[in-house]
Amino acid sequence: MHDDATGTRGWLHYVERSGPDGQRWASHYRHFSHLERSSAQALGRLHKGELRRAEKDLHRLRRRLGKLALPRPSIGFVLHRWYHGVRAFADYRGGHFEEADRQLSEAEAAVTRALAADPFLMPIANHCHEFQLHRARIARNRQGWGDMWRHVERARRMVGDEEPLCRPADREPVFFASLGEFFLALPGGLDPLDRKQLAGLIDPAHRTELFDSFVRRILRLPGFLIAYP
Repeated sequence: MHDDATGTRGWLHYVERSGPDGQRWASHYRHFSHLERSSAQALGRLHKGELRRAEKDLHRLRRRLGKLALPRPSIGFVLHRWYHGVRAFADYRGGHFEEADRQLSEAEAAVTRALAADPFLMPIANHCHEFQLHRARIARNRQGWGDMWRHVERARRMVGDEEPLCRPADREPVFFASLGEFFLALPGGLDPLDRKQLAGLIDPAHRTELFDSFVRRILRLPGFLIAYP
């Protein structure tokens, strides 16, 4: 098991558990995971209101991402998912809502490309659902109520497996049900911590409960958070 200091098992833990291909991928990715941490650092600064320092972090990170020589293209896609997600939050905090929405589209495309290249990266597929919720928050803060409810409704369809999370090229569409199948098929099965941590992904009833709670919050809270498992 590879838990972090809080006992949480992150997405990479489950990629590694998926089988030999996932293990090799995770081994390669760890050589570049400092760039994911750089995205997390910029996100932390944004939450503290340190916008200028976050912008500098993101500018440096973008230059570094442009110079990478990667053993697998999907590593770059995953790193760009983190970058564009945090970039979206920075633009949101700066009041650049259209650009924030565009950056979320880039993050979503990065996830889709990663899954098209390497299906064992399934543990990040649910981020496409989260991007819809972020778009709903952006629309709410712009008082674009029609857009907000369109994003909420699309996210609801994803939760109910009426719409896929994403459509990787040349592969089957990925639904929440696909995620559940992936996690439940992991070698060695799921222990109680796994089941607790993954409940929102593998349990439709719990997933619906979490979604309904989000909808209640979005109508009254001004915050905009980028989930960073």
